Amino acid sequence: MNEETNDFLKYNLDDAHNIFKSILSEMKDNGIVIDYNELETEEMKCYQKVSEILHEMNYYVSKSKDLEESNLETKDIEYKLYLKYLSLYIVSLAFIRLLYEIYDFSKINEMIKYIVGMFLGSSYIFLLNKDINDNRTNSKEKRQLIN
Repeated sequence: MNEETNDFLKYNLDDAHNIFKSILSEMKDNGIVIDYNELETEEMKCYQKVSEILHEMNYYVSKSKDLEESNLETKDIEYKLYLKYLSLYIVSLAFIRLLYEIYDFSKINEMIKYIVGMFLGSSYIFLLNKDINDNRTNSKEKRQLIN
């Protein structure tokens, strides 16, 4: 459902309500004898019930739009976080490569190089995961403050 559909339904409901009133008015003018109060009461109950349902549908459509916008905002923030940590990791690798070119690391065991690389990678993944979880669980005001 969307707002246009809800507006269309509301317009048609009001139109049907007005047509019903005009038909009853015409029946009264032509002298048809029936219990008009019962008909009007029953129609008014149905009209109010459907109006309440349409109002509730409008509420849920607006709530759905708010959630969709919030979801898009969260995805946008997560995308920025991924880019931030990817660029930070690339800069770290470039810095390590620069140090490797400047200093002689041939005496250092290969295992230590892998451990340093794994430490850097896992640190960045941990920080990225922490930022994403903070973004998803904190209030909107706190997320904006963090950013």
